[in-house]
Amino acid sequence: MDLVLPSALQTPAHVRTAERLLTRIPDGATVASSNRLAPMLTGRTTVSLVCFGTGTGPDPAAPTALPADPPRWVVWDRHDPTVKTPCPPARTHRMLRLYRAHGYVQVAGEDGITLLRRP
Repeated sequence: MDLVLPSALQTPAHVRTAERLLTRIPDGATVASSNRLAPMLTGRTTVSLVCFGTGTGPDPAAPTALPADPPRWVVWDRHDPTVKTPCPPARTHRMLRLYRAHGYVQVAGEDGITLLRRP
């Protein structure tokens, strides 16, 4: 039974990295997050999913603008196995490009986790 093995009680390195990077986001901040990281933030920040934007273009499901009240922080984990739902990869990538185009700067990036901040 794997539950009695010491390795079953260890936090994976990727999770430890995520926890460390997320401490850079101050309490009370607004954050757009990838799905798997969101629960790690909801107790101390206001969280939305990174793939949600606004606007309509040729594809109504494809965001063309930032949310009306854009978050101060954006955090995305490219290794998140839940990226297909509710946020398809193309939609998430489109939003990340929009955030960067609107001046968000990368303040950390490690083990596939990217942390952006609005200037």
